Amino acid sequence: MLQAEAAIAATGGKGRFVILSGQAGHSVATEITRGYDETLRPYLERGDIEIVMRQSHSAWSPEQALRTVEDALARGGKLDAILANNSGMARGAVQALAAAGLGSAGVFVAGADADAANVDFVCQGKQTIEVLKDIQPLAETAAEVAARLLRGDPGDGHRTAAVPVEVIRPADVKPRLIDSGFLSASEVPSCPK
Repeated sequence: MLQAEAAIAATGGKGRFVILSGQAGHSVATEITRGYDETLRPYLERGDIEIVMRQSHSAWSPEQALRTVEDALARGGKLDAILANNSGMARGAVQALAAAGLGSAGVFVAGADADAANVDFVCQGKQTIEVLKDIQPLAETAAEVAARLLRGDPGDGHRTAAVPVEVIRPADVKPRLIDSGFLSASEVPSCPK
């Protein structure tokens, strides 16, 4: 949802979007893409946003994502936003845009996982945002849920546990990623120190 909200803000809620989903049938890919759909629904219904390509990618493949974006570009028309379920597929999108000479053409590109290469792309202006899903809170929450289940405590009865995620832009890299130790400064050489 954060990616879609940022794309709406960046495009003024109009344009031609590409959705790069992870492995078909994978619950995480399904839920991330469902978040896109729910957030974009009013814009799609009004015809302000058009999904020109929606594709699942086996093994969340960056190479397949690159080909999907190449295909979307080959079909003609300007692309305004690309929403990728993970960092690897966003890297494929960035590579496809660069190969087409559109690396700085203002196409909004969002990835998720805050991989070092993608965060560096954000600082270079090749990618717009990354979404950080910090490993420590994910691991702690998983351990808490597992311990509760082992004790026979069903908790609140929900099948999922929400963990905070956040949008990463260049100004967020040092305070949120480098200072916390999530990434080292050497891993993101293009980012402000």
